[in-house]
Amino acid sequence: MRLLALTGLMGGGAAYAAEAPIEKLVINGDAAVLKLSADDKRPYQLDLNKSNWDAKQCSALVRRAGGVVTIMVKLNDKLLGSSCGLEIAGNLKPGKQVELGLAAVKGSIRGAYSAIRVDSRAVDLTLDGKAASLSMSADAIRAQAKGAYDKLALKGQALTLGFEGSSRDMVFDGQAVKAKVKLTDAKPSGSLSLDATTGKLSLTLPKSATLQYEVRGTAASVDSKLPSTAGAPLKLSARGQVLKVAVEAD
Repeated sequence: MRLLALTGLMGGGAAYAAEAPIEKLVINGDAAVLKLSADDKRPYQLDLNKSNWDAKQCSALVRRAGGVVTIMVKLNDKLLGSSCGLEIAGNLKPGKQVELGLAAVKGSIRGAYSAIRVDSRAVDLTLDGKAASLSMSADAIRAQAKGAYDKLALKGQALTLGFEGSSRDMVFDGQAVKAKVKLTDAKPSGSLSLDATTGKLSLTLPKSATLQYEVRGTAASVDSKLPSTAGAPLKLSARGQVLKVAVEAD
């Protein structure tokens, strides 16, 4: 679907329907609150809702090149909660890409995508759905994710994650990492890698799971209800200085 009346985005708030699918949604710039979904039972559209808007200092410009729609956000203050505010609410066709290059972003992303990539300074997101790849890189990340993400990679100075679902490739990298992970496949397989200066990992697995784990740290502790089994389909590697790893069998 083709976005209609894109030049009208300078107005206070509008909805934009489409005639040709958006293959990739890119949002760059200062800050925004997101409410994105991918639901084939609802119209595909974008809504830009502005608050305390000063058109002399703030802008939300949209352009389209083929199947790629890019939104560039400029605010008079680069932190969320400042005078100019922007909420981007959209429903995309399932299976498309989302790329976020905002300095600060919070909100929700729900539904099925091919890839979700976030490159920011401050992230506060809730995700529920699935994607072949979900990656986040920021100074500070706070995320809650539920669903199926084949590859899940998060990198941040301060990283807090809650995840429930399935993933075959998980990488958590940062200075201070706190992750609570529950894998719901009956026999989970793949790898989970933690690399942190200070790390705390709580991993919950079904009782039918088998796990091979290795934890290396200057000060490291492991409390596992499952033994480390060589050659197990699920492998956990944790490295750092101060590490605390707990494995539960549910």
